[in-house]
Amino acid sequence: KTRLGWIDYRTAGDLIRLSGLERESESLYPLLLSLFLALNEGSLCLPLEEETLAHRLSTLVPQEMEQSIAQEILVGIRSRKWGELIAYEGGDFLPLIVHHEGENEFLYFQKYNAKEKQLAEDFARLLEVPNEQVPVDRVRPILEETLTQSPVRRGKDPVHLNIQQKVALCFSILQRVTIISGGPGTGKTSIVVSVLRALVRMGVPIDRIRLAAPTGRAANRMSESIRSAIDSIEAPSENDLALKGLEGMTLHRLLKYRSGPIPFRYHRFNPLPADLVVIDEVSMVDVVLMADLISAIRPGTRLILLGDKDQLPSVEAGAVLGNLIPGLIQSCLSTKGKEQVESLLGETIGTPASRVETRAADRVILLDTSYRSEASILRVADEINRGDLCALEQLGNHRLGVENHPDRVQIEWPIAEGEGGKPISGLVGGGVRWIDASDNGTMDWMRVLDSWIDCHFLQSEKGVRPFFALTGKPLSTIGAAKGPEEERLTALFRWLESSRILCLPRKGPYGVEWVNRHVSARMKEATGYTGRGNIYPGLPILILQNDLSLGLF
Repeated sequence: KTRLGWIDYRTAGDLIRLSGLERESESLYPLLLSLFLALNEGSLCLPLEEETLAHRLSTLVPQEMEQSIAQEILVGIRSRKWGELIAYEGGDFLPLIVHHEGENEFLYFQKYNAKEKQLAEDFARLLEVPNEQVPVDRVRPILEETLTQSPVRRGKDPVHLNIQQKVALCFSILQRVTIISGGPGTGKTSIVVSVLRALVRMGVPIDRIRLAAPTGRAANRMSESIRSAIDSIEAPSENDLALKGLEGMTLHRLLKYRSGPIPFRYHRFNPLPADLVVIDEVSMVDVVLMADLISAIRPGTRLILLGDKDQLPSVEAGAVLGNLIPGLIQSCLSTKGKEQVESLLGETIGTPASRVETRAADRVILLDTSYRSEASILRVADEINRGDLCALEQLGNHRLGVENHPDRVQIEWPIAEGEGGKPISGLVGGGVRWIDASDNGTMDWMRVLDSWIDCHFLQSEKGVRPFFALTGKPLSTIGAAKGPEEERLTALFRWLESSRILCLPRKGPYGVEWVNRHVSARMKEATGYTGRGNIYPGLPILILQNDLSLGLF
């Protein structure tokens, strides 16, 4: 069992055939498939080390042949046996290349090797530009206004940035390049809004600001979040209101994609006309697109990259964000940077200055306080990210007692929300529960699923099911919804966003397709709708293709 698709097998075969190396396929075929496996897991290259290579081959060849084939491959590469396919010097333009780093060797596709080098060089070029000298007496009143006097609100309560967010805000103002990494709900969007409000007050023109993300949905969500934040301000200034006109766009739209040998209108020799570029969901960006983006950034432009370093790597090759901040477990502040932040904020920050300053100092900020997830969920996720199997063993102590309720699992489903921008408070027993995938696992899971449906959609209040009350009448599809219709739409989306099921697989009883079918069948039965298929009033749908004209992403 491998993570390879049919196109990987076909491409490997084509490369061998076009190179005239069919007689060498016993060694070359497993080598190429091992490289494709590495790419599919987010790596750009394959380490040419015997034990690592043998481990890669474990899913491709019989166990007794792993070591011998690994040895044959290394002998073939080091003897330059496959010169028609693999380049051993930088000037040879062949599909693959062996890259030397000290005593270590790595096998790359030429494309990824070239893009990785380009990205490193262009990023270093941006870091060499001196930072703008920011006068404290000018910035401190701006921060006082945007954070205290006229803050963004959540409901009626002002949003208070925690110290990590304030540090990220300050360095986004002080530095030309800033990387902000944090999991879901750590307040990255709140930082972006605060940065934008501060920089426009410092003179950055609105028409010189660019917001982008890898997908249309992520870009649209960024725009909506900014507009929503500005709308929450009690007395927004003209600068604040101008921010509502900012439009998030995909990276391809930002760079002006076009067909031809030069894929984008904006590149190193025709850089983006921008003074500030903010990129969200950077963990989803592959190395090729990131290299094209960074090459199009003019030296001196402020660049803010946001994402989650622990998120799965991009669909294409390269875990760029994870590689930009390797091994960091907390933000790295220089002594000078710490003093600058404290001067801007007018308060002491608890984060100590780093003893060993690196290029990440004052440029990389890690956020670890979540306002969306219960503490035990974050703890377990962190332990799994670190490869700590004890976390999984401890989960066995927190099981759902399905055996006690044969008809339906009676679970007290928590509705936990942080109040006034505070982190979600602890729940009784924590936020993590274990469901056995044993012989009875599927039936247990179905009962849990039915309990979830009952709780979130089918509960009655005075004989009326609130969700059905919202979906019972048709909405006008002509023009934008206004008045009561807008309120009903807002309530519907808030309801759907309050609880979701995230599935790892697509198939099987724990997969997306099965779960959606089961939920839809229950909901259709409850509504009494008699149409064909599992369609019912209020069924949420996913947009699979962006439609700019309709504003659907």
